[in-house]
Amino acid sequence: MDLPGHGARSAWAQTISPTTLADLAWKYAALERALGLVGPRQARALRGVAARWPGALREGQLLAPEALAARGAAARRGARGPGRCAAWWREQGMGGLVLWASLHELLGDQLAWRRSPSARRGPSAAAFMTHLARRGQTVRARWPATADELVAIAGPRVRPRQAYLWLAHRVGLSLPELNVMLFERRGHWDHRPGDPPWAGGRLPGSR
Repeated sequence: MDLPGHGARSAWAQTISPTTLADLAWKYAALERALGLVGPRQARALRGVAARWPGALREGQLLAPEALAARGAAARRGARGPGRCAAWWREQGMGGLVLWASLHELLGDQLAWRRSPSARRGPSAAAFMTHLARRGQTVRARWPATADELVAIAGPRVRPRQAYLWLAHRVGLSLPELNVMLFERRGHWDHRPGDPPWAGGRLPGSR
């Protein structure tokens, strides 16, 4: 099994396309509009955002309004420019912006799994990986090579925290470090019983 952080350089070297950034810009615009509404209109708008970008409501709740606006502006600029690697965005203080692109996909994969008939036969990591393979190579490549590897890194339960743990491992961050990038704050969500030992500390070579 790969050690935590193995392959992080290649993860940060991946190019974030203008198309991806345009989608993120759309997300931040939709999120800001929804948060500006009240009552049932806001609830409907937020459900729409959550359906399109899983996890976005948590980002909207925990990130300061000025930080949301800054991410939206950065995404709009990026959508008009050349594709740049994730490490470049991190150096600009926008690592959280591009990490959300990956996290939306991972959480979306889990939602699709939970809605599938195979999930009702038992929420095992092996069944989840089989489901991913059926959805195609692009989806399958977002996750570990084997179910055993997924369990060792992020636990056996197909739940949002598993996606956070796998993303943290993939990019060479501890879970608190990942959460600081995603939400620009620390909180009680950084540590939970059952997290793997590597998730709580700073990883060797992380910045």
